[in-house]
Amino acid sequence: MGPVKFINYTEDIAESFHRHELHYHIYADDKQIYDHACVSEIDVSLERLHDCVSEVGDWCASRRLQLNTSKTELAWFGSRTSMQKLSAIDFIL
Repeated sequence: MGPVKFINYTEDIAESFHRHELHYHIYADDKQIYDHACVSEIDVSLERLHDCVSEVGDWCASRRLQLNTSKTELAWFGSRTSMQKLSAIDFIL
């Protein structure tokens, strides 16, 4: 499958990202979703990310693709002060 066909094949995944109100980058077969939130709203952001990743897994399965969960990661970025406010449970997706 050439690059144009592949893009057409995977293009509709962006609808999932929009539905969960997440930002994203798509490059070839690499998809990155991200969000920003205040520390007090981390639980809402985590729920949206979790739901979206689950939906992406279902989307992949419906197209005979496989989401490589060993390469699926969650990274936190923030100031030292903000990061110290997060609990250990906030680091698990």
